[in-house]
Amino acid sequence: MNIRSALFLFLTLVVTVNLSAQREAANWYFGRNAGIQFTGNGVVPLLNGSLNTNEGCATISDKFGNLLFYTDGSTVWDRTNSVMPNGFGLLGDASSTQSAIIVPQPENSDIYYIFTVNALSGDVHNTNLLQGLNYYIVDMSVGPNGTVIGRGNNNSPLLIPNSEKITAVRSADCSSIWVISQLTDAFYAFEVTNTGVNPVPVFSQVPTDVPLGGYRYNAIGYLKASPDGTKLAIAHSTVSNVTDRSAPGKLLIYDFDTATGLVTNEQELDVSNRSPYGVEFSPNSELLYATTDFYDSEGNYINGQLFQYNLTVADINASRIRLGEFVNGALQLAPDGKIYNSQFGSGALNVINQPNEPGIASNFVPGQQTLGGRTATFGLPPFIQSLFNEVVNIIGANGGNNDTDLVLCLNDTFTFTAPLVAGASYTWTFEDPNNNITTLPSSGNTYTLNNATVANEGIYKLEIDRNDGSCPVEGFAFVTIAPLPAANNTTLIQCDIDEDSATDGLTSFNLIEASDELRANITTNGIVFYETLTDLQNGNAITNPENFRNTIAFNQTIYAEITGQNGCNQVAELELIVQPTIITPSAVPAYYNCDITDADTPIDAVFDLETIRNAYAPLEANFYSNRTDASLEVSPLSGNFRTTSTELLVRLELNGQCQGVEVIELNVDPLPQVNYPDEIFICLNDLPEIITAESGFDNYQWFQLNGNSETEISNTQSASITQPGNYRLQLTRNYNDGGVARNCSSSKNFQVLASNIATITNIEINDFRDNNTVIVEVTGEGDYEYALNNINGPYQDSNILNNLPPGEATIYVRDKNNCGIVSRDIFILGFPKFFTPNGDGFNDVWKIIGVRSDFISNAKIYIFDRYGKTLKELRLNGTGWDGTFNGRPMPSSDYWFRIILDDGRQIRGHFALKR
Repeated sequence: MNIRSALFLFLTLVVTVNLSAQREAANWYFGRNAGIQFTGNGVVPLLNGSLNTNEGCATISDKFGNLLFYTDGSTVWDRTNSVMPNGFGLLGDASSTQSAIIVPQPENSDIYYIFTVNALSGDVHNTNLLQGLNYYIVDMSVGPNGTVIGRGNNNSPLLIPNSEKITAVRSADCSSIWVISQLTDAFYAFEVTNTGVNPVPVFSQVPTDVPLGGYRYNAIGYLKASPDGTKLAIAHSTVSNVTDRSAPGKLLIYDFDTATGLVTNEQELDVSNRSPYGVEFSPNSELLYATTDFYDSEGNYINGQLFQYNLTVADINASRIRLGEFVNGALQLAPDGKIYNSQFGSGALNVINQPNEPGIASNFVPGQQTLGGRTATFGLPPFIQSLFNEVVNIIGANGGNNDTDLVLCLNDTFTFTAPLVAGASYTWTFEDPNNNITTLPSSGNTYTLNNATVANEGIYKLEIDRNDGSCPVEGFAFVTIAPLPAANNTTLIQCDIDEDSATDGLTSFNLIEASDELRANITTNGIVFYETLTDLQNGNAITNPENFRNTIAFNQTIYAEITGQNGCNQVAELELIVQPTIITPSAVPAYYNCDITDADTPIDAVFDLETIRNAYAPLEANFYSNRTDASLEVSPLSGNFRTTSTELLVRLELNGQCQGVEVIELNVDPLPQVNYPDEIFICLNDLPEIITAESGFDNYQWFQLNGNSETEISNTQSASITQPGNYRLQLTRNYNDGGVARNCSSSKNFQVLASNIATITNIEINDFRDNNTVIVEVTGEGDYEYALNNINGPYQDSNILNNLPPGEATIYVRDKNNCGIVSRDIFILGFPKFFTPNGDGFNDVWKIIGVRSDFISNAKIYIFDRYGKTLKELRLNGTGWDGTFNGRPMPSSDYWFRIILDDGRQIRGHFALKR
């Protein structure tokens, strides 16, 4: 049960043959420690099972769905998953298709019978080793969780040898149960009554003989009765005189007489020469489902298929439809009306969701039901098939996931209703958790429960006797009375701070703020708001509770419907009060902070709202950017709030209720802009260097940086620098608007680099050439450039000067960082290519060009004619050659010279004499 299942776990229940309640099949254990549980809220995996089986298994629960015990046919585990006393050594077998089925003794709440069928395992095919059909007695009154008190029928098998098949169904007298098994060409029906198990079966011989020579494969396959008890279906995996896994089997159906236990009217269904295994009927007993396998000639499994047969048509085989491929294993009808299929090695069960629907409308879904990490094998637990006979739904659509669970809320009124059946008698009863049964005051097809209380929890049962000799049709309701959720009336006070008016008593409320108090802080409960009781009755909820504007000025009551996790509702009142008074200070509080960057845009700063909040204590202050947010208390601002200059609204509350709103200003002061270069140069030849920042600031500070420390060197606009290094300039502006003195500072790190005037160390002159060059060599800390003859340049970066004419020249070397210019005069020597000794005063003599007048040298110059005759010997700084030899003018021609310099170098060349 949904609400009080813990209470029902400890009840001692009267188990009758009221088998349509289905709760006895609520828990399944199977496969590799797998299991599932059917609850009012669906199917959930069970992970606590102790059973590990290839095939056979059986489980039983009480009428409320509480686990009693389960078995693999050899061992019995109790509700705590421990081996039950004496619950071992049973003669079933985990490898038997249906190793066991559990049947309660009618009219006895304590006694259960475990019927077991043995199996041959592995490659053993000797039927003499079969232990037969046996049964064991479990007494739930012995020990805390039941005890196996013995083997029935004087420790002798009911039937030996045996097949691996067993099923059970209610008898026609409505007070006993048939347990049915099969061997070779016969069926055996054993009757279980309130006095015990009748060991003498009803014997029914049938046409098909399943030879013992083909065991163990002939023995494999399920036997099922239809939920209404009128039919049997049996799967023989093989029908062969020898053990041959690849031999085809048979799928057979029979009529079953629940009054006599006789089996008649054999019909074979087409399985296309395959091996049938699992069989199951639809809840309405009109459709049959079967899994069929195919093996190759060596006995290797190839595939499996799921078939559906319509038993209501004349040609049943013609109705066969294949619903699934690669499907094997058991089929088992469940309390939720679905059929589950166990797929060997799978972590989920396949499900036929609408088994009463012919064809694909039955909705077969592979792998639909997860096993929570556990693994299925071939088998699923069988039950008394009458558990799944369709029952009358007496609760309509109020049952959630099934037709029998009903949760009513405290003080609810509910009417149970059943179909009208002509000539039928209706009997309504109520069974409380203490097994007290009361006949209810109704003889018709309805019963009304008024003003439900906890005393009304239990099972409501209807029996419809059609007065035609058949068993009554039944309906059940497992009723739980759920408590109403906690709900508190409360008040929500709001300040009138809407944009339109602060005095009209109409404003916006965030109703969600009152939710926790209205539902007593049980946040899992739902809540819906209504403006009036009429709206509540008509389901017209407030569509935007986070922004509800009251319609009655200053004071209005609205309603909150609280819904608990059990679906029950309770209504609480919410009083809305509008506070017209707004706290308005004589002066708007202002807070200031400096811009966080030195960028022009945006000018913004970070304000510590928590510090501002503390100033309002003991009132609780919350900050908002606009009236709407402050009114609805949405998007509050907190912590370190970064903003441009702005105004904020401060909502003030006491004990969660609005006391007023005020405005605060957040003002951002701009930082001074430090416009100073990243690098500057000082001249080592002209120290100290005076550097200056731009004007217009209130304070200047200059610092020299030394690793992680710094030393202030000036607090004026200028600073004296005596050495290169790293420095910082800090500029400050002082503010005093708003009566608050404050200052904002910015700084800039910069580097001071050294420079110096150059020292010329050497000048290399390469003259007497067509391209005279000069190479200037200097030293110094600066960055230098070079010019010829003009102090103003042009300057070049290269220290090599090319294409210089002979004669006197001046070399200039300038520091690019303005530390100064040095110069050097030089003489570049050369000779004329021709001369014209004609007495006109121009170019009348040939001599060396570029020699200083004060230059003293021992260098000699020799002039030769074309034949090598020496015509003249000259000094380097002499008057030159006038073009005569021994007073006689020489003719126009080319003449040669040789210069022997002081350092021994010789320079040769020629020139022309023109007349």
